[in-house]
Amino acid sequence: MIKHYFIYLLVISSISKGGNLLDSLHGNYCFPDCKKFNSIFILSPDNTFNFRTTLYGGNARWGSWELLGDDKIKLKTMKIFSEKSYQMPPEEIIYITPGKELKIGENLYVKNTELVKLERYR
Repeated sequence: MIKHYFIYLLVISSISKGGNLLDSLHGNYCFPDCKKFNSIFILSPDNTFNFRTTLYGGNARWGSWELLGDDKIKLKTMKIFSEKSYQMPPEEIIYITPGKELKIGENLYVKNTELVKLERYR
């Protein structure tokens, strides 16, 4: 009986730990900072993402995300908006730093703690 109780506690604690990580990831991430950013990356609780940048002529993309572990997220882009012609990118792995920033390519995105107003692309 004690053995079953111990296993039950381990399962409950591992589920709650994963939930806390997921909950802490949801939100807006800005580059280079959230006061005056060039790019914003949004992780939504429904496992979708939205990315917008003014760099390279500006573009936006939307898709789904999946947590692969404590330090990796897999992105799958489903839609792109750009004035230039872009090919749909392959699935991408981004990294969660120990400070809970997101490393996308060579850029570090910091989590925003204030409300951000976004203008929608067409």
